[in-house]
Amino acid sequence: MVLRMCSKYYDAYGIVKYLDNETMSKFESIIQGMAASSLRCIAFAYAEVDVQELGDERENSGIVVKDNGLTLLGLVGIKDPCRPGVKTAVEACHHAGVNVKMITVIVSAHTVNMFLKGKHEYHGLNQTTLIGSKYSALNNKTA
Repeated sequence: MVLRMCSKYYDAYGIVKYLDNETMSKFESIIQGMAASSLRCIAFAYAEVDVQELGDERENSGIVVKDNGLTLLGLVGIKDPCRPGVKTAVEACHHAGVNVKMITVIVSAHTVNMFLKGKHEYHGLNQTTLIGSKYSALNNKTA
């Protein structure tokens, strides 16, 4: 997560401030709020790089970014609606007796919220969410 790589941020007045634990928690709360509202969150940050220190690395595309020291520019929430045709496909499967599951590598409040919101439109589907480790422990009969 980009936010965890930041040690500074711009406040509402454009002043760079150090990112303390309290402010970090506020940003994390904002991100969770976006996810709960079915928004994907993108964090924008930058780091100043001394071109002199890069030397020949300027020619390479493999410049390594440190895992800290970035300055947070801001957070943006992007609406990511269900893809066209998903509702119809899930309903057709349900009417055919197929038990529909959503499997994703991205476990986030956004993903869970999107699925649960969709379930309100798909009558008869269970609202069960499993994290990867619990799903892996299931056998073919219970999955």
